[in-house]
Amino acid sequence: SLARFQMLEDRFYQAEVLSDIGHCFRLQTSQVGRDYLQESLNLKREMGNEIGVAVSLHELGWQFYVTEEWIEAERHWQDAYSIQARTGNRQAMAENLTGLCRLTLDRGDLDRVSRLAEEISSIAAEIMNVRHQAIPYQYLGAVANARQAYPDARKHFERVLAMTRDGDLQMLAELGLAYAAFGVDEDQRAVRHLLHVMHIGGSLRFMFVGEVLLLQAALFYTRMGRPERAAKLHALAFKDSLVSNTYYGRMPLIGRLRSELEATLSPDQFERAWSEGETLDIMDTLQEVQSELEAISPQS
Repeated sequence: SLARFQMLEDRFYQAEVLSDIGHCFRLQTSQVGRDYLQESLNLKREMGNEIGVAVSLHELGWQFYVTEEWIEAERHWQDAYSIQARTGNRQAMAENLTGLCRLTLDRGDLDRVSRLAEEISSIAAEIMNVRHQAIPYQYLGAVANARQAYPDARKHFERVLAMTRDGDLQMLAELGLAYAAFGVDEDQRAVRHLLHVMHIGGSLRFMFVGEVLLLQAALFYTRMGRPERAAKLHALAFKDSLVSNTYYGRMPLIGRLRSELEATLSPDQFERAWSEGETLDIMDTLQEVQSELEAISPQS
């Protein structure tokens, strides 16, 4: 398609196709995706396509997010938001606030996350978008878990599940509910929520859901007296720095898990288990974990 539009010298559609190709690389550390999006952005600016510029800025924000260039990610999302506020695109404003919310959560500024969630909620109520009405509760639940306010977290995540059939949001809510259950030592309930994540049918590669699930499974195996298995899962999940360096890797129960495993295992045992974990295939390991958890909690 791109070659055809280039032959026709149709810059509008060239820019759209470039943007669509770049979108395919979202949440991948690929320079290719960034290059397509930057070329699309340049064309849209040349044409004065302000709405298109905002779309490309938003997508580039995610490209900078996954490479942990967070200042650039925030700048792109803020610039896109300014254009969308000026042009009155309320839904796109909510999308950019969602990106900013995630980035702010990873930085640990919980008060600002709550404020951004309120802004998303206000816009979502105005445009009557159910998905965006649910997203603020996802982030409020994450804030509550970070503050170890587990009953509050549970209420927020249950509200997400009640509001939307969006598979991605449901998976994130179930992970939040699992963590909240671990927080109050209701391990069997936590396992049921982890299995719900696997049964929803969404992509376990969305927003590192698979890695986060492995971290929580590692927490469970530690409590079950299987520290070597836990260390392997921990290592596999932490291969991606967007897990280890962000909200999910720094949660209180997860943040101290490695030191607990190092205290339980001998140095040689820990090093061997960690090294082996880093060589595992994540999708194969997730299938194994699912089988093991189903054997423990068959009624889930």
